[in-house]
Amino acid sequence: MSPPAQAEVIELPRRPPAEPGSGGANAQARAPAREERRHLMPSATAVNGVLAGSSVLHTPPPAIMAVWAQHCAAARYYNGWILRWPRFIYGAWHTWTVAAPAYFIVWATDSMPKLMATVAVLALTVWLLAGR
Repeated sequence: MSPPAQAEVIELPRRPPAEPGSGGANAQARAPAREERRHLMPSATAVNGVLAGSSVLHTPPPAIMAVWAQHCAAARYYNGWILRWPRFIYGAWHTWTVAAPAYFIVWATDSMPKLMATVAVLALTVWLLAGR
């Protein structure tokens, strides 16, 4: 078997720079790109934790503001208001009425003293609001 023949390298000419104000050859490079997601989705965080040798239970969840940032980035993906604003509304609802109470429940049940203090505060609040 003979060695493969060397391929001839052809140098292509470079495009001239575009004049100011014209689209030019490099318009795509200057076009504003969509916002890139610089965060990991929660499932990716869990997978990374498992692959790193820890369990899903021991991987930290994203912070509340990280959840809100994920929803904002997802809403900004859409250009039209007909899709963007419902996505913002869903993101706000999910972040502040689902994720925040869930995080509080996880925090409160983390240890027995926290759970007892939380139950005591809630019982005192109900007792005061119920009119004793």
